[in-house]
Amino acid sequence: MAVLVGGSSTGKTRACWEAIQPLARQGWRLWHPYDPSYWEATLEGIERVEPHTVLWLNEAQRYFGAGQERGGRIASAIRSLLSTPARGPVLVLATLWPNFDNEYAASPSAGEEDPHASVRDLLSRRRITLADGFDEDALKEARDLAAAGDRHLAHALAHAREGRLTQQLAGAPELVRRYLSAAPEGKAVLHAAMDARRLCAGLALPVRFLEQAAEDYLGDDDFDILADDWLEQTLGALGRSGHGNFAPLRRIRPRSTRTTAGDTTTLRLADYLEERGRQERSRLCPPESFWHAAHLHVIDPDDLAKLAREAYSRLRLRWAERLWRKAAEAGDTTALTRVAQIREELGDSAEAEVLWQEAATAGNGEALSHLARGREEVGEVVEAERLYRLAAAAGHGRARAWLIKRQEDAGDATARARFNALAAGSGDTVDLVAVETYLHLSLQQVDMPAWARYLTARDAANGDSEARAWLIEEAVKTGDFAEAERLLEMLADSGDTETLSRLQWRWGVTGDRAEAERRIRIAADAGAVESRIEWAKWNLGELESLWPYGLEPDGTPSEQW
Repeated sequence: MAVLVGGSSTGKTRACWEAIQPLARQGWRLWHPYDPSYWEATLEGIERVEPHTVLWLNEAQRYFGAGQERGGRIASAIRSLLSTPARGPVLVLATLWPNFDNEYAASPSAGEEDPHASVRDLLSRRRITLADGFDEDALKEARDLAAAGDRHLAHALAHAREGRLTQQLAGAPELVRRYLSAAPEGKAVLHAAMDARRLCAGLALPVRFLEQAAEDYLGDDDFDILADDWLEQTLGALGRSGHGNFAPLRRIRPRSTRTTAGDTTTLRLADYLEERGRQERSRLCPPESFWHAAHLHVIDPDDLAKLAREAYSRLRLRWAERLWRKAAEAGDTTALTRVAQIREELGDSAEAEVLWQEAATAGNGEALSHLARGREEVGEVVEAERLYRLAAAAGHGRARAWLIKRQEDAGDATARARFNALAAGSGDTVDLVAVETYLHLSLQQVDMPAWARYLTARDAANGDSEARAWLIEEAVKTGDFAEAERLLEMLADSGDTETLSRLQWRWGVTGDRAEAERRIRIAADAGAVESRIEWAKWNLGELESLWPYGLEPDGTPSEQW
């Protein structure tokens, strides 16, 4: 298996295609699972893969990012395929954008679920990172080819910057030109599409969603003078193909044999503009019309849950709850637990308990673990253990950690040995969520210097910003603000603005309330507030009452809803 990681239009797909041509001449088959959907086709067909097959996972986030644990099931199925000699030889080729690769590689915080554990294990040591541009040796070879008569390459060499030939050849500069020169209504639609994709909505964006979402991206004057058929004119202009046969916003034509009554027209944003939107709009919160349109027109429960999570991380709690409720109505039990958490934070413990019970009855591991903690707190240990066992069977890491701690208290020291071995960097494959939960349950029994060495080694080996973030948090907790500031400056120099913004909102522990509020608001707009509970904890409760009902999309404090 090889996973090519690189930005849009860097040549990932072409490189894979060129690489397998010798196999085609030897009679190998290629399987690209996509019908009726990427994840369904993979899970239904992977058991039928025969030797001498190339499994083609272009844009692998379509497979590994499938919600409700489907991505993890796909990763596990591929590992099984690769580790069964009788089924080979097979070759798995995948392409990934860096932001998705970083998402799958990141370890969760203590107590959080780990939805990408199987994907992270699968991708480990199988990545090939592509540079954004070609080096001088490659450019010399390209110039020789251009001199021999390749006019397209000659044009790309004349206009590309920093060796970015593939992007030039793919028409990226023309896409950017059309985006920058678009009419206000065209730019509003593109900004709505950019925000939808960077906030994890699906590739297929409903036209009615974009139409309504775009409204608040326009000023009053531009909105008032819109023609009655402004949407048709705008989509026509944005849908015309340019260089490389790309359009800024192209209609997704449904296959006639797979359409059903009630299907709506959907559009896809050009990859290069999507990536540009992630970069230039990363610190902006979408306006009111965006969230209203998402609630009305997004129907996929996975997309609803992802958008809800993004709203929550921006302290837009009203919209987070509405989106999670809609996802829960579609059968997403995890969304039920998220609504329950919000109701708890708002002081509505009665409704929260009803929601926790409903999710637990549906077999949700997090809800079962939550109820178990409640029973444990009132001394009902037998019932707590029963619920923890149900939660552990459902795959919940915190429940597994609790059971291991109980076994250790009963005299079984094997769990402690396993966790200390992991802390020392033995490479054992275990659930890191369970490990970190175990640390919180039993800090005095864990070799913390070994755990710190493990984190430091992980940082050094992989450039893992999470390890650096952990060190900053430790410095803040111990009052060493000078060291924390030094590490923050290093983080800023590294270009990791996401982790930087996520850490800055915790700065209220310095006692500067005004500065803490300013940083929290900036972090909220960027989607960098991890949780209200963490917010209160890291600010020693000083800011717990700030914006008790969250923020509106325009940044003003929300009224009670």
